[in-house]
Amino acid sequence: MPIANSIYSKKSLPPCPIKRTGKRMKNTNQIKYVDNIPITIIRSKRRRSFGIQVKEDKFVLRVPSRASQNNIQHSLNRFAPWVRQRQAILETAEKPPTYEFQFGEQFPWLNTQLTLTSVDKHHKTELVTKYLPVHLPNSVRNQSAYIQKRVIDFYKGVGLRHLVSRVNYFAELVGKQPTDVKTYSYKRRWGSCSSQGVLTFNWSILLAPANVVDYVVVHELAHLVHFDHSKSFWQVVDRVMPNYKHQRKWLKENGHLLSIRPNFPV
Repeated sequence: MPIANSIYSKKSLPPCPIKRTGKRMKNTNQIKYVDNIPITIIRSKRRRSFGIQVKEDKFVLRVPSRASQNNIQHSLNRFAPWVRQRQAILETAEKPPTYEFQFGEQFPWLNTQLTLTSVDKHHKTELVTKYLPVHLPNSVRNQSAYIQKRVIDFYKGVGLRHLVSRVNYFAELVGKQPTDVKTYSYKRRWGSCSSQGVLTFNWSILLAPANVVDYVVVHELAHLVHFDHSKSFWQVVDRVMPNYKHQRKWLKENGHLLSIRPNFPV
């Protein structure tokens, strides 16, 4: 049976050998540099290896809590070529847009733009037209922050309805039905498929073109057939969406732009 609308809810390189030191080091972050590029060092008791990533255009090296300074420097030396290459990309890459969250502002929605519009408290959004409706009570002090939350609620709620409709459409082509569909605020993924058959999508994927959203839907549905990224998995994706490589490429190149960031401190 098709899924009905559900209630929405809220790189790593090979490991570097770790040398234990007799002296316990404080779990405080420090800054080191590759050339003039700052790298934030974050220690964690849970980590057993070294991993580097870019988080909001800043480099972070995550290390085990007892890692020595020599091992940290050794990892930085190994990661240096990747850091330089990534920094060059960041310097030339298009920056994600920022928003003031004021009425009249426009926000991306699939293949169009929605205008942020003030509505009364009894307004119900049944269909997406050209407006992004938000009710702003007179008692709200920080209006921009309040509107930001309501905008995200819109993408999670109304966006879920769109995702459910696309899941129902493509599920027939894949030959599998999920047990539920949800939205979530993921930081590093566009969707997931649980072993219980629940599909969860990052609400910000709705900022992408509709065909890219469809690719993510097909991708997660294909995991109901093959719970991996094997050749057989990609054959399912290709059968349902023969041009999926174009959408996958778009997402890889433009995914960092799919965010709704405020241009004010939060």
